Amino acid sequence: MVVPIAVGAAFTAFYVSDLALHVAQGAETAAVVRIGANLSYFLTYLGLPLSRSIGAAAGQAAGLAVLGVCIWCIFAVTRRGEAPRAERMAVAFILFSLGTAAMAAAGRVEVAEVRGVVVPVRYAVLLLPMHVGIVTLLSRAVRVADVSRLRLVEGTVLSIAVVLLLQQVVAGEAAARTVRAMRLKIDLFMQGERRPDMTDTIFSDLDQADALLQAIRRAGLYQRH
Repeated sequence: MVVPIAVGAAFTAFYVSDLALHVAQGAETAAVVRIGANLSYFLTYLGLPLSRSIGAAAGQAAGLAVLGVCIWCIFAVTRRGEAPRAERMAVAFILFSLGTAAMAAAGRVEVAEVRGVVVPVRYAVLLLPMHVGIVTLLSRAVRVADVSRLRLVEGTVLSIAVVLLLQQVVAGEAAARTVRAMRLKIDLFMQGERRPDMTDTIFSDLDQADALLQAIRRAGLYQRH
């Protein structure tokens, strides 16, 4: 268990190594701001897909709660020494998702994005292993729970499983809604409409995009039949 944690820590350190460069250049303030942005992105990521529908602050709070559950799960398994194979696999799943969150937070955040951290909802699929790992460990906890606490543990596990399932429903609906909005903008652009809000879907320079579109049409490429 120590080896994957050490490798993950080293990999994450590699991604955030540019922070030392910022500090070395005398940009201590920028480095601190970036670390804050990294943390915000990390928690927002862990709160997916809810963080895309309940707001940034609430999403980060959800991410913090998820992080707490993950830390508890990892500690509960590793403190017992040689754990069963299923529990070790569950921890590996959790570490994988935490690793993707750390890598995304380190690699995709820029200082200019600090005030508006937006994590793509498609990243929610990378949290599925973590959800599976959490449910696996909690379900195994039911088997070893005291009889007096069995109903409480069962109810807690069931509630968490339902929440995780509903999260995927929310993620699917958010993805479908995003795709519908993108297709609408593309269709309107193809029909000749030009709006400032199209730059986030079509291209940053709509005039250049229009020139490329006309060139494609003249060449007879990608024509709809």
